Amino acid sequence: QEGAAETSQLAESYLQVGSPARQLGFSVEQVSAALEAMAFGGKTGAEAGVALRNVLTSLVRPTNESAQVLAQLGLSQQEVAEKMRTGGIAGVVEQLSIGLQRLGGDTERAAALARIFGKENLAAAGALINNLDKLEELQSKIQSGSQGAALAQAQTRMQSLSEILGRLKTAA
Repeated sequence: QEGAAETSQLAESYLQVGSPARQLGFSVEQVSAALEAMAFGGKTGAEAGVALRNVLTSLVRPTNESAQVLAQLGLSQQEVAEKMRTGGIAGVVEQLSIGLQRLGGDTERAAALARIFGKENLAAAGALINNLDKLEELQSKIQSGSQGAALAQAQTRMQSLSEILGRLKTAA
């Protein structure tokens, strides 16, 4: 296993982030890599899924304040959307990381992230940025098939409506 999350934790995550991520055009590989990067940062299961959903939503539909901070980092809403489309989750996280380097110190960077994503999603955004190298590496490995059969099985199972409904019934 390359990542830090267990298969059951990834399944819990997908219940929270799967549909929004699919609507935003992200591949299963991109989402899996992002969830694994978050696991390296200590967020797993449903918590990671909710956090990733919130981070992605904050980038797609930023508040006025978030848009202003993103602009200070050199990213317009159009640039974020384009980077998401062309570079996926890793691409937009990389752009955020580059923009954050323009700021003074860790405190200023954390404040900017809190203004973009909210205090409740600060740790999730930080986990993605701090594990950007792992995110890119895992995404590449997953896309190249080194995760192989386990990913294919997970994709099939998670795309099955009956499987998702069964998991929801079990969780209730």
